[in-house]
Amino acid sequence: GSARLSAGVFRPALLYSGYVPVRVVDADGARWLAVRNGTLLDLKRPPVVYVGNKTRVLYFGNSLGADAVAATRPLNVTYSFRREHLVAVRDWNGTAYRWVAEGAVIAYEPGDVYLSNGTRLAVSQVYVDGAPAGKTVKTTVAKPTEISVARVRQYLIRLIAPVNSTETWADEGSVFKVGLADPWD
Repeated sequence: GSARLSAGVFRPALLYSGYVPVRVVDADGARWLAVRNGTLLDLKRPPVVYVGNKTRVLYFGNSLGADAVAATRPLNVTYSFRREHLVAVRDWNGTAYRWVAEGAVIAYEPGDVYLSNGTRLAVSQVYVDGAPAGKTVKTTVAKPTEISVARVRQYLIRLIAPVNSTETWADEGSVFKVGLADPWD
C-alpha cells in the first residue's frame, strides 16, 4: 500500500492501504490479521467445537451479527461463546457425565444408600480428581473433573433387651463388642 503523510490530513482521498487490520476475539484468545482490502471474511463458527481433553466451546454469534463481511475498513470481531468441561461422577451405581460451564460452582453431597435387610452403603470419602475432599464436594469447574465416591458396606446391629435396647451401624468386617448393662443393678 501507499500513504502520503503531511502535517494534518491534507487530502484524505490520497490515503490508501492495500490491507485492512482485523482483530478477532474468540475462545482461542485475541489475534490480529491483515487481509487484503475488499476480502470477504467468513465469520461463521460451528455451534459446538470439541477441542479435546473433554472440553468443548459453544458459539452464539459475533459482535457484527453477520456470517460474512467484506473487509473494507478496520474490523473488531468478538465472538460470544461458552467453554464447557465434562464432569464425571462415579458412584456405586455407575458413572454419570454432564457438560458444565467453565466457572460454574458444583456442589455434590452423596447420601448413604439403604439396601434391604438392614444393609447400607455409607459414604466414607469423596475424591475430586483423585484428591480426598471429605464427604461432600463444592468446587469451581476450571477443567474436566472427575468426582468419585468411596463407600463402605455397613450392617445394622440391633440389641434388644428388656432395658437399654440399642442399635448402631457397623462396618463390614469390623469387630462389634456387646456390652449390655445389667438390668438388675
